[in-house]
Amino acid sequence: MTPRAADPNAGKGPQDEHVRQNPPTGYQPYYYYVGGVPSRDNFRLHDWSKDHAHNHLGGTMRPCQAVPEMSPFYIEFEEYFGGYNFGGGNAQLDFKEMKFDWACG
Repeated sequence: MTPRAADPNAGKGPQDEHVRQNPPTGYQPYYYYVGGVPSRDNFRLHDWSKDHAHNHLGGTMRPCQAVPEMSPFYIEFEEYFGGYNFGGGNAQLDFKEMKFDWACG
């Protein structure tokens, strides 16, 4: 494991600003759209998200579908974890809240 010192989401609970149910945590998505116009051609990754590991503890989440609201104390497993097949998807397990989310890609 290696720390991602440039990850602005370290210590913040993941949430989607458009559908969150809890107070804002300051969590930032790993992507943005050029000019704020959502389209495939305008999709970009922030520079700080480029060293994202497939399996990681906390920080920036990269789910296949919606961002599940969790505490900062989660672990994310992508389909590359130990040879297990998540059906092209990934899973998140929140240790503090004991919540689990899985989505396929």
